[in-house]
Amino acid sequence: ENRSYRVFLSGAPSQIHRISRLLGGREVHTIEGLIKKHNPPNDLLLEVESNEKFIEIDSIPTRDPYTAIQVTDQLLAFPRGQALLYPADEPITIRSDALIQYGKSEWMQIDRLNANRPYHSRTAKRYVPSSKNFSRFLTGRLSRAGNDGFLKFLRSLSSATHSIDSSQTETRLLMLWAAFEALLPSPPKEPESRARISHFVDLISPAIAGGYLRGKFRIFHSLCAEEFGKPYARVIADHGVGESNGERLASIVSGDLKHQMILCRVLENSPLALNCLHSLHKLLQDPREALSKMENHHTRVRWQIHRIYRERNSLIHSGERTPHLEVLVENAELYYRLVLRNLEVVETRYEINDPHSALSFISQVFDSRIMKLRAITKKKSVGDESRRRLFIKEIFR
Repeated sequence: ENRSYRVFLSGAPSQIHRISRLLGGREVHTIEGLIKKHNPPNDLLLEVESNEKFIEIDSIPTRDPYTAIQVTDQLLAFPRGQALLYPADEPITIRSDALIQYGKSEWMQIDRLNANRPYHSRTAKRYVPSSKNFSRFLTGRLSRAGNDGFLKFLRSLSSATHSIDSSQTETRLLMLWAAFEALLPSPPKEPESRARISHFVDLISPAIAGGYLRGKFRIFHSLCAEEFGKPYARVIADHGVGESNGERLASIVSGDLKHQMILCRVLENSPLALNCLHSLHKLLQDPREALSKMENHHTRVRWQIHRIYRERNSLIHSGERTPHLEVLVENAELYYRLVLRNLEVVETRYEINDPHSALSFISQVFDSRIMKLRAITKKKSVGDESRRRLFIKEIFR
């Protein structure tokens, strides 16, 4: 018979508040507040620092306190997942000792084995706005905690965060592949159906490759905004056309020469920035060439997913690893981030929350976009400048 458990986790105030926000605003206590409201035994608080805070995860219906801890650790996949996708300088750490209350006065303390490792990526770049969006995305998923799509997502995120907890490269690859598989359904069981990996590649690759061209402009814009500040921002705002900063940058790069010269003057002290700007300009001069680069990138992504899968099979079936394992793990981490960010966008914009449905939708959008871009490149009824404008508009749609 199930009982209702409360679990209390402690740590530094900033860490506890961050976890609370991600878990939908769970209640946070000081030591004094915890004692006043719940009155735990004093001997359970001896090792807690005076400035630490507690997050309360209540109403966990399970058969025993150890299962309640397992449920709690599954929920912690959310802050771990945020750290995987949007790394911060300060890793999330909480005490491994959890306090558990059941009934009004029954308490115990359980050491959550292996749960006190830092949940952070190996990069230290901040993604503050995106991180806030992802927090809202996760909070929304918590409100649908009972459906199958949520469980798939939770299993996937939990596997991915186990990969960053591991110092073993082989384990990281295996757990990342498990994270991908958790998102995806089994392939159709037909006598002449294609190989399992082909089914997965078809669903995964569009989410990874679809943003290739617009990503070049978004990344360059972010770097320039950070490096050149207000002078650069004014050029984009005054002379760019489009709904996003990346699209406005693209419109300047492919548009009026006078506006391009204004942008070049802002970047003139950075030969590297000018060289990148020239590459972007060259990319948009011929939409056919730009489309070819996008399709080639998609092909390379598909090849790379196959390589990751072969490496995974080699590790499982023969225990062998290739010299390329580290690179494959880095690519797998990047691909997983891109897939989850696309799932976030699709759920936010279109309210599609089942991972398989969302990935199928992304794949259809990708195929449709490729067809439209091909049609634009073949359009003979418009001039080169109009063709470039149509091409840019479709890229950033």
